[in-house]
Amino acid sequence: LSRVSETLERDGLHRIHAFGLQSGGEAALFLMPSGGGKTTLTLGFLRLGAPWRLISEDSPFVDRKGRVHPFPLRIGVLGTQPPPFPAEHVTFIRRMEFEPKHLVSLAAFGDCLATGASLPRFLFVGRRSLGRNCTIRAVGKWTGWKALLEGMIVGVGLYQGLEFLLRTSLLDLLGLAGLGLSRTRAAWALLCRSEVHVVELGRDGAVNVETVRAFLAAKGFGAGGPGAGAQK
Repeated sequence: LSRVSETLERDGLHRIHAFGLQSGGEAALFLMPSGGGKTTLTLGFLRLGAPWRLISEDSPFVDRKGRVHPFPLRIGVLGTQPPPFPAEHVTFIRRMEFEPKHLVSLAAFGDCLATGASLPRFLFVGRRSLGRNCTIRAVGKWTGWKALLEGMIVGVGLYQGLEFLLRTSLLDLLGLAGLGLSRTRAAWALLCRSEVHVVELGRDGAVNVETVRAFLAAKGFGAGGPGAGAQK
């Protein structure tokens, strides 16, 4: 993943630590910390099917114009209880330093995967609460910018090991400065195109999915039809 990311970043495509959802050529991104609920939301929307399509459960790419590109990977579900998918699509792994997880192949999701670039419309900053309910409220661009600074420009939560640990020369450091500027440009373009909201997820995953789904539907998310505006 580190080498793939490094290669694509040379072409102005930058990863963002977020769950990405597409509908009608538009994208909604959910920036959440590890363990913040991205996987639960992902599986919930995949079960709903059309018109929702998965951009990525963990790390979409954003270009310099702010457009969101799909980068779906196998979905990891923590715990020893197998997720409700056919056995041929699920692999169980035990890890030395982390709890075990099941990896769900993308083949399990059929045509629920995004295949082209999307224009960003919503940027959700995810938080957790101890209550059962899920709430969504509009916030200013500054809240979105702080989340992008952490989840895209710095890249907290993304595995970037080879990109940074092996750089020692002045030339390498100058290259990192250019990389930071490119990420900042892409993040700013994304922010300018997006409505920013804070979503507070409660303890009930089904309630979270239904609250977000109802919010997006009420906003007419994706109403422009498949591919609308994706090339602008």
